[in-house]
Amino acid sequence: MNDLFRPHLHDHLHHLSTVLEVLATNKLFAKLSKCCFGVSKVNYLGHVISSSGVAVDFSKVQAVLDWPTPKNAKGVRGFLGLAGYYRKFIPHFGTMAAPLHKLVGNTPFTWDSVTDSAFKQLKRSLTNTPTLGLPDWSKSFTVECDASGVGIGAILTQQGRPIAYYSAPLKGSMLAWSTYEKEMLAIVKAVRKWRSYLLGRPFVVKTDHISLKYLLEQRVSTPAQARWLPKLMGYDFRVEYKKGVTNRGADALSRQPEFSFLAVSHVTAGWWVELQQEVQRDTYYHDLPGCFPPKL
Repeated sequence: MNDLFRPHLHDHLHHLSTVLEVLATNKLFAKLSKCCFGVSKVNYLGHVISSSGVAVDFSKVQAVLDWPTPKNAKGVRGFLGLAGYYRKFIPHFGTMAAPLHKLVGNTPFTWDSVTDSAFKQLKRSLTNTPTLGLPDWSKSFTVECDASGVGIGAILTQQGRPIAYYSAPLKGSMLAWSTYEKEMLAIVKAVRKWRSYLLGRPFVVKTDHISLKYLLEQRVSTPAQARWLPKLMGYDFRVEYKKGVTNRGADALSRQPEFSFLAVSHVTAGWWVELQQEVQRDTYYHDLPGCFPPKL
């Protein structure tokens, strides 16, 4: 029922009528107290959805803002779980929360100035969250990626408007990886994170690491490439390089950058299309599913 949000009242009434007819035909029921008809915005699972996009429901965020300073790992874990529900609204959430994540591991619990600063910074970030745009499936998506010494970050946009944020801290041996490997990890993680948005449609990846514009054209020479490149097969995207000083999509997401494109490449895999066509033509593969016994 939450899919009935439409920009025009006429379309909304048409879809609503269709759904109600289906419910009546199949003798299904909807609870009236949980339904909203012809409204400009809807509160849904801690979010406010309107024609402007998706925003945080601040009545729900208040529980995070009122969270007391944790005294043990259990308190930190509860705070991270509650604040993490809105992580897609907060740029670099993973990096900011990294000091707190260390307290829920096997290390002794020590609350110091670093963890206290991270705790307060996350609270402040929740009071100034942006309104994220609703995806328009008729337009292409853009993934902006970046990596620093301690974390990776990405933003999914359409025509410059944020749809979702993603970030994660680097841990253990990853902290010693080369810049190329960290930037490559940011691309792989972001693309797989937003798989439901990107798979089956062309999109653009923007990075400030010039070597990555030849991502799928390079010879596999490192274990990282051998492990990650197969995870990008099947996606239709091109990589655009821009100078680091203008790559603010994953660093300073509060303003629009001016891009300076130095090189553009389009990643394609012609053999994949040929393989799909061959499978469709070969009758052997048509009958193959029937050769296996049914599962009991």
